[in-house]
Amino acid sequence: MISRCFNLLSCLLFIGTPALANDSTAELKTGGLVLLKSSKIEMKSEDLFISSKEIKINYVFLNNSSTDIATLIAFPMPRISMSNGGEDIEIPNENSENFLDFSTSVNGRPISARVELRAYQDDHEITAVLRAAGVPLTPNRQKTQHALDRLPESKKRELIRDNFVDVEKSNPGKGSQLISGPRWSLATTYYFNVVFPSGKETRIEHKYRPSVGSSNVTSLGDPNLISESWISEKVGKYCIDDTTLNVIKSAKKPPHMDYGSPFTEERISYILNTGANWAGPIAKFHLVIDKGSPDNLISLCGYGDAESAPTLVESSKSNFTPNNDINIIIFKPFEKSLYKP
Repeated sequence: MISRCFNLLSCLLFIGTPALANDSTAELKTGGLVLLKSSKIEMKSEDLFISSKEIKINYVFLNNSSTDIATLIAFPMPRISMSNGGEDIEIPNENSENFLDFSTSVNGRPISARVELRAYQDDHEITAVLRAAGVPLTPNRQKTQHALDRLPESKKRELIRDNFVDVEKSNPGKGSQLISGPRWSLATTYYFNVVFPSGKETRIEHKYRPSVGSSNVTSLGDPNLISESWISEKVGKYCIDDTTLNVIKSAKKPPHMDYGSPFTEERISYILNTGANWAGPIAKFHLVIDKGSPDNLISLCGYGDAESAPTLVESSKSNFTPNNDINIIIFKPFEKSLYKP
């Protein structure tokens, strides 16, 4: 008996930054493997490691059925807006289709994942149109713009007519029109086949580089912004406690610094609830977060149970059914060299 299933998930998190927008980037909300809900495959354990350099997940699954189950497992990348008017998103390797450097192994053996790239203008798929025109499906906006600029005039007119691209407004007259940028989003999914043997455990590991949102200076701690609603929203989203806020507020500012507090921000978001697709709860869940330096401050909701080392925060749960995703913020104090006027 062979069971096959395939599920795609596309999630994109945009964090609004009312001030210092040019010095901020937003993160993509990434996560783990996705499978349609199964009543026969149990997740025995999940070990999740998160840092600003790497996300690594080790799963142990058990097929409780009397037959082997062959299934197609997906790793969906977040959908990326290619619009030039969109917010800057941090992409680790924008020149590659595998822009998060995703890799996986099954029972210690590396697996070559296949890739599926699709472009959408709103909910309308335009993948075939772009491929026929020779426009690359990568998150590199510069490369995409270069390809659009080199298109024949007839092809440009088609894309403009169908509202797939933005057009320069400064040249309303007849003749050549300048395409100012794409209007589509890019969805990428990696997937691979796995056979779960009957009555046996299967170990799957995958790792990738996270998309880390960042700000050159944190807006928290600035007395001029304390009443802003987006400040309280950020405090609530990351469960930033009074102790952390007081450290940020009381930190000595470098000379001539008239905004915020002397900390940079790193923001990482991880989709955890895909684990609920397996049979029953996760028997053993273990999370380790590396904040990078003992001097860094870290805050998150619900998963920071203990500090096990100078840079590590850990959380362990039994018979765990994830309901909430993980949103992490790390505050890094300015380097001493930045204190110079």
